[in-house]
Amino acid sequence: MPATDLAPLMKPASIAVVGASLRMTRATRVVANLQRFGYGGRIFPINPKYTDILGLTCYPDLASTPEPADTVVVAIPAEQVPGVLAAAVASGVRGAVVLSSGFAEAGPVGQQRQAELERLAVDDGLLICGPNCYGVFNIRLGAATFSADVAEPLRPGAVGLVSQSGGFSHAIGEYLMQQRCVGLSYIVSCGNQAGLTVEDYIAFLAEDEDTAVVGAFVEGFKKPALFRQAAARARDQRKPIVVLKVGRSENARQAMLAHTGSLGGTPEIIDAVLKQSGIVQVSSINEMIDTLTLLAAARRYTRRGWRVGIQSGLGGECGRASDAADRAGVELPPLSVSSVETLRSFMPDFANPRNPLDGTGAMYEDPGLFPQLFDVLLRDEGLDVL
Repeated sequence: MPATDLAPLMKPASIAVVGASLRMTRATRVVANLQRFGYGGRIFPINPKYTDILGLTCYPDLASTPEPADTVVVAIPAEQVPGVLAAAVASGVRGAVVLSSGFAEAGPVGQQRQAELERLAVDDGLLICGPNCYGVFNIRLGAATFSADVAEPLRPGAVGLVSQSGGFSHAIGEYLMQQRCVGLSYIVSCGNQAGLTVEDYIAFLAEDEDTAVVGAFVEGFKKPALFRQAAARARDQRKPIVVLKVGRSENARQAMLAHTGSLGGTPEIIDAVLKQSGIVQVSSINEMIDTLTLLAAARRYTRRGWRVGIQSGLGGECGRASDAADRAGVELPPLSVSSVETLRSFMPDFANPRNPLDGTGAMYEDPGLFPQLFDVLLRDEGLDVL
């Protein structure tokens, strides 16, 4: 699959930060994050007003750094960004993270500014993340060209996360690491996508050896052909892709236009493409977090198959789970004769030992009943997943 080499942006050996100062601005936080998370490459703060920022030599401009940075992070007023990026190209910089807002989401003037960035991406090959984004975080390298204040400790792992929403990229990534103990390879907030798009990042993660599961929060697709190619490549490598696509209503589409300047296609067409591409579709942030957690854990286990056993303490929930399994084509095989006999030996007389297994209200009165039920299902040779 042909793909752009994103290494200067995703795995930078050196990083310049334009707009860093003695105040804790977004640019200064990037410098602080790089130091805090142990980034091993060179860091070049850029600001003509200072000679030192956070203990690092500060340079007046990109042309003054000892060597061209792989990537430059830009957090300055929007009207200054095109000129700085042109200077970055002239100095040999290959990647850019534009944190600044005021582009396609900001009306005709902003759209004109974004068009200038798009020309730099097309004509000069500059790898642009953003504008109007949080940036890129390579967790393993500590390469945090990322402006959010991420909680410690970091948890490196195999889930790569891409989001057009900066806030969601931060919230989902941090929750997975801190609350679900799920390790991440990358967090990418791609914003307005003046250069690289969500499809480019998914294509990169499909090939990345450190990534085994991909999660994407998507407002709109710009390169559907590349997306289908990336999905096929991920499927060949048994890398699941989980997508939360927003913008199904007209109000939502207008909100996205104001947010990142993105417009999505019709829900019916997008749903069909995602289904044909083998994408795992989710409908909420909570469902995305749960699904990524499950897939991250499941990759470590060898299964004989997908014969599923379900246990609950609610009869209604057993019925709902059965309906969901039927819609998804998931097999719920009957319990073995041995399992049924064992369950009848200690369950209440009114219980019906079957799959799904309703532990009945007795499960809430006797704390020891739940582990007994679960142990029987674990030993059932006809089940692969509980």
